[in-house]
Amino acid sequence: MEKLELKNVYKYYVQGTVEAVKDLNLSLKSGELLAILGPSGCGKSSTLRMIAGIEEITKGEIYLDGEIINWLSAKERNIALAFETYALYPHLSLFENIAFPLRIRGRKDQEVRKEVKKIADMLDITNVLGKLPSEVSGGHQQRTSLARALIRPASLYLLDEPLSHLDTQQRTEFRIQIKRIQKTQNLTMLFVTHDQLEALALADRIAVLNLGVLQLKHLQSALLICRIHRHLQRHILLRQ
Repeated sequence: MEKLELKNVYKYYVQGTVEAVKDLNLSLKSGELLAILGPSGCGKSSTLRMIAGIEEITKGEIYLDGEIINWLSAKERNIALAFETYALYPHLSLFENIAFPLRIRGRKDQEVRKEVKKIADMLDITNVLGKLPSEVSGGHQQRTSLARALIRPASLYLLDEPLSHLDTQQRTEFRIQIKRIQKTQNLTMLFVTHDQLEALALADRIAVLNLGVLQLKHLQSALLICRIHRHLQRHILLRQ
């Protein structure tokens, strides 16, 4: 059974005049890391938000663990999401931001502290847990956002441009950390990115999306980077 399955999914905006996602069919197996790769405006973030339940599906079906989730609210879906914009609570320390998903589920303080320390150690942010988001770098904020998503058990983890605000060195380090956590914890992840190298470095498979349409899928070999590049470049030029 597939962990996640999208069947003939569409997303329209502006009373149906803008087609953001068109007849998307995609699946994700348990323990797999799938990347949706494409340029800005290709429909990848809309796809992520529909899976998370943040936006409604115009047409089609989305299944999680074999059950249709179209009509479930975001909080009713067992899905964790790390936002591109961090979405951290500015008045809470990094520790409390990470702990928030556990606290609202009534976990005991001792257990919360243990789990926060564990994920903070994995992402190398233990030394800044007492600081506010405004007091740390963008890299630390991005790691905190990811830690908050990963700290609780979920059927699926969604990452929205997880490395977009990091410099080159930080990107390399963060890719290693994400991949290690995903593999050691056997997590099922889907992330969206515009960066071809990022997709190739992290993903087990890559799906290329452009103008709301799935162009290529099931890509696994780095030898296919030229094919990806040609598809993206052609569609980017057509839009200019």
